Amino acid sequence: MNTLTWLRGGTLVALYAVLLTPFIVANDLFFPFITGKAFYFRIMVEVAFVGYVMLAVLNPAKYAPKKSWVLFALSGFVAIVFIADIFGVFPAKSLWSNFERMEGWVTLVHILMYVTALVGVLQSDKDWKRYIAGAALAAVCVSFVGVFQILGLAEIHQGSTRVTATLGNAAYLAGYLLFHIGFTAFLFSHTKSSPARWLLGAVFILLSTVLFFTATRGAILGLIAGIFASGLWYVFFDASGKGKKIALGLIAGVIVLVGGFIAVRESNFVQSNETLQRMASITLSEGNTRFTIWGIAFEGIKERPLLGWGQENFNRVFNKYYDPSLYAQEQWFDRVHNTPLDWLIATGIIGFLAYLFLGLVAIRALWKKTSGLPRAILFGILVAYAVHSFFVFDNLLSYLPLAIVLGYLIFREGVSFSYFEKMSPRTELIPLVIPIGFVVLVISFFALHSAPYTSAYHLVRGVSPVPGGLQANLEHFDRALDASSLGDQEVREHLAQFSMSVASQGTIPPQVRESVTRIARDEMANFLARIDGEDARLQLLYGLILHARGESEAGLQALERAVALSPKKQTLIIQLGIMHLELGQKEDAYNYFRYAYELDTRFDQSALALLSGAIAVGDTALIQEISEKHFGGSIPDEPLILLGYQVAGNLEAIVASWERRLEESPQDVDILIRLGASYHALGKRTLAREALLSALQLAPERKEEIEAYLKEVGE
Repeated sequence: MNTLTWLRGGTLVALYAVLLTPFIVANDLFFPFITGKAFYFRIMVEVAFVGYVMLAVLNPAKYAPKKSWVLFALSGFVAIVFIADIFGVFPAKSLWSNFERMEGWVTLVHILMYVTALVGVLQSDKDWKRYIAGAALAAVCVSFVGVFQILGLAEIHQGSTRVTATLGNAAYLAGYLLFHIGFTAFLFSHTKSSPARWLLGAVFILLSTVLFFTATRGAILGLIAGIFASGLWYVFFDASGKGKKIALGLIAGVIVLVGGFIAVRESNFVQSNETLQRMASITLSEGNTRFTIWGIAFEGIKERPLLGWGQENFNRVFNKYYDPSLYAQEQWFDRVHNTPLDWLIATGIIGFLAYLFLGLVAIRALWKKTSGLPRAILFGILVAYAVHSFFVFDNLLSYLPLAIVLGYLIFREGVSFSYFEKMSPRTELIPLVIPIGFVVLVISFFALHSAPYTSAYHLVRGVSPVPGGLQANLEHFDRALDASSLGDQEVREHLAQFSMSVASQGTIPPQVRESVTRIARDEMANFLARIDGEDARLQLLYGLILHARGESEAGLQALERAVALSPKKQTLIIQLGIMHLELGQKEDAYNYFRYAYELDTRFDQSALALLSGAIAVGDTALIQEISEKHFGGSIPDEPLILLGYQVAGNLEAIVASWERRLEESPQDVDILIRLGASYHALGKRTLAREALLSALQLAPERKEEIEAYLKEVGE
């Protein structure tokens, strides 16, 4: 066996190894279901791509790239995305993404490398059928994990009854399975053997069942639409005789199924099943949240129409054009939850047109270079993906099977360049090409993966209890900060949250709290300077760190900056009001609370804040109005209300609140300490000492802190 045969074999092994990506769960890393898969996928793709490039250099007549509209469109799209990212609002994040998503341009270019290697090495229909069969087999194994979750034999990682398998997210699993259901049908269309067809039919049922239990509405609609579209295509373009009758029956079955479901959507059977109930709840009004987010995206598109904001930057748009009606939703959306709109906001009209062009040339290749039932099924796969993508965003596990589809279409339409056809194998270059390829792989591993892997490894330890306590946590944070630009924002966000947790713990010595919050403050300040402060979430965290350190004026400025970046987000405005209230600036707090409340008066949290502000300034009419409208005429026993009483100097109400809390949690040391301080402020020294002594008895390890309070109270 010669060197080229060995090289092709190794490249094939790497390509097949890519199919194992869904199984990778790296519990030692931050976002274990995301980061491990991404690192593994990228490394395997690099091995396969370098192997393919070596093959193309050594035998260009056989392995050089082919002329293909689909490959041209895909390459052009990746190039345009790169330009959009470079000229976007945060190029580093656009290129490298973060640990939660692990996408960005670096993943997109790996998809292009993967497609190129696939097309270069899989050079026959037999090769492609085997590879698609391998992909389907991997999906079967993933689905068995889903079956174990359905049966209660394995944990569902998303914290609900929606099946996630090894992907950690029901929607991700649904998108992955949607493609592989289509791959199973594609293999069925190429199979004549009855036993093989029965097996593929069983696989189709297995994957569809697990898809159903993901309760992902977009994917289920996509499956129905894909089957319907395949049937229509087959009837109009490819079918005849018995095949046409079967396709018409399939179309009729889909229509009856959908119509029947609509007819019984209010039945107990439907309403008692989570998936069916979710499907039955699909209405225009139920989709208002998505429509609102899409509207926000269009506002961002109008601001930067040509090349967009760059990948990974929708959070900037979401904050800037935030709609107050979203108060009950996630406050920090980073995706539009609509793949076409995601690309439109990321790459502007130019990138979006390139995205559409890719879709059009894929359909063209499908039309010109495939035929029969396989063509109809491939069309159905693309339709199913399009429908699903209208309600979600892409991720690595939807990119991967989509790349297989695009690769197959490139294979079908590819035509060799005459220049390369005339070249003979250049085996004399083997001693030079093989070492260079090896060196490239080593360099890419250390340049692209070692540092971000290290960062993800240490970040998860920075936020977790580890031997060595706080000092060890800080050392892990320090190593995570030094390692990589991938995830550098996430590291600082979690360092900020960690520091505020430390600052709130009275058991930690003051000098330690000061040191931790100072490190977090400095890191956040430096990072904000790098991005010109244009991130509302980071400004919020920065302001809270400063406030926790007693640097309240600077903290107010940071929160004011956050509100300026997201002027209609009630949670930010309320937080700014709370900071004013804690500083005793009750009129300012009252005005901010009123502003937040008037943005959308249905939001109970803003009503609670306004009630606190009204208590602080003594607006009795407003106190009565808000309490009756939102809280049944009573005053909620909440910390924010307590703060309002404190600023108003209503010590009796404060004491009564802490007494009620103590009845509910008699062993809570913090409540006892606060109750003791409140008694002392009210002049009830005996009761104050009793409360503090009870706290000391429950928590002797906090002796120094509690004795300081006792000293203030006196004998």
